[in-house]
Amino acid sequence: ATKIVDCHLQTMARFGIDYELLAWESDILHLGFWRQAFDQLAESGAVVKVDNGKLAGCWVMPAEAADNDEAADEDAGKVFVKSNGVATYTAKDTAYQLWKFGLLGRDFRYREWPGHDGLWTTTAGDGEEARGRFGVAQRVVNVIDTRQSYPQGIVKQALARLGHEKEAEQSVHLAYEVVALSRGAAQQLGIDISDGKEMYPFSGRDGIEIRADELLDRVIDIVAASPNAKEADPDVVRGVAAGAVRYYLQKFTLNQIIAFDFEDATRTHGDTGVYLQYAYARTCGILRKVDDDGLPLELPEVVLPVERQLLHRIDGYAAALGEAASQLSPSSLCSYAFSLASAMSEFYDQTDPIVREADVAMRRYRLRLVAATRRVLGDALTTLGIAAPEKI
Repeated sequence: ATKIVDCHLQTMARFGIDYELLAWESDILHLGFWRQAFDQLAESGAVVKVDNGKLAGCWVMPAEAADNDEAADEDAGKVFVKSNGVATYTAKDTAYQLWKFGLLGRDFRYREWPGHDGLWTTTAGDGEEARGRFGVAQRVVNVIDTRQSYPQGIVKQALARLGHEKEAEQSVHLAYEVVALSRGAAQQLGIDISDGKEMYPFSGRDGIEIRADELLDRVIDIVAASPNAKEADPDVVRGVAAGAVRYYLQKFTLNQIIAFDFEDATRTHGDTGVYLQYAYARTCGILRKVDDDGLPLELPEVVLPVERQLLHRIDGYAAALGEAASQLSPSSLCSYAFSLASAMSEFYDQTDPIVREADVAMRRYRLRLVAATRRVLGDALTTLGIAAPEKI
């Protein structure tokens, strides 16, 4: 299991993803988390034991329409403990959720994961006592696909029935639709597309799959083959490829099925991560060529439409970031970043090159407009987990 996790960490690092804590399901059981949670659930009547019928011997959380003291069946509630004494996934998820909010009365012990500074793992063996950093959440966001909506709803109900209404309200299931392959991507991977479908959901049974490392390697090859990348730093190429994948997966709304397409994800124009990174690199290139004299800014008497549009986009970042955070919507931040990059491109295309601007005040004004764009676009890319390369 340790080897598998190490491989997982290596793969995620290639996409610029890291972790703070690795929590092990086995520790939930070994440290008595489930037993503690079960005692709370049984004592409160949130779960009841069924004496007859198909669920005889099971501990069940009755459906909301049922009374806690009546026998439950498959349609009346959710099984937490099977008749053989084995806790279900939903039961363990409930114990885990109680821990996340600091409501369980127990904690893991912790140790650092070997070879990864700042990465901690839970342990049931020797380790540090509660550090106060984990398991004290005010809000919990569980990122699990939409097929887990029912069990996640049960976890939320369990907290409410234990009297933790506030924490139940702050238990958020960030449900997302599944990722599939576009028809073109499926064909590139050698999948039979003779049935004429437009997209192919992943299915191990049907052999429709691609490993994360293979996906990134293919995108790296596509980026590296572009004319502008022939002399590029390999690290920059990898950053652009990883950004292309991450942006593509985030730009769709949560209720949309994502049909991943290699060509769409790596286009240098349009709503892609590559386009945003090019726009950021362009701002860096301008600022390398022109020095800011540091003198006070003088606004021009006439602001061009492309300048006004860019100013409005910059000014809208705080609101866009707030909306993305409050709605847990990366797609809205993607939309904003694309609009800012587009405004920057229009400004670049429709104004004279700053390096050749003879009017000192105008050069200073436009240079600082570009600098502000770089700061905002760079922050948006970083927030989305995408590299902001100064050169491409």
